[in-house]
Amino acid sequence: MKKLFPKIFQYTNVKKGFTLIETLIAITVLMLAVTGPLVISQKGLSAAGYAKDQMTAYYLAQDAMEYVRNVRDANVLGGASDWLSVVSGSLSLCNATSCTIDTRPSSEAVATCGSTCPLQKNNTGLEFYGYGSGEPTIFTRTVRIEKPDGTTITSIDLEAKVTVVVSWQTFTGPRNITLVENLFKQP
Repeated sequence: MKKLFPKIFQYTNVKKGFTLIETLIAITVLMLAVTGPLVISQKGLSAAGYAKDQMTAYYLAQDAMEYVRNVRDANVLGGASDWLSVVSGSLSLCNATSCTIDTRPSSEAVATCGSTCPLQKNNTGLEFYGYGSGEPTIFTRTVRIEKPDGTTITSIDLEAKVTVVVSWQTFTGPRNITLVENLFKQP
């Protein structure tokens, strides 16, 4: 029997493309393939930035601790009556409240500290951190010197507990590093 309609008008059931569901699944897979590495790289960059800030904070805390240790050594070897006195100010300022210690070679000063003690960075090529002048940084450093039991230290005491706290703010919240060391007046 002959077909009544020519071939051009006949309906053929042949798939020639993607359905809507297949297209949406393909787009989702491509989006995951692109955003996955971007999220991983963003987290890696964030972790690297945090590690850099954490290392800087640790070195700033260690710098203040070594300064106090150096003052103790110089005073004991020089025969000073107060083994925690310095040229400008006195480490006894760090008893009642926290204090700032400017460890830059040109200043070396001890001063009382209010609620915040922001450090500045001197960009003269050497990038010293200190107080008074320079470019503001995200770091604050406080030093506290007291007896091991937490009471006020005097020049006749033979032991001092030195606590250095360096704090900084990140986009995830505040961070800090605390170093504690007991120093002894060496005979």
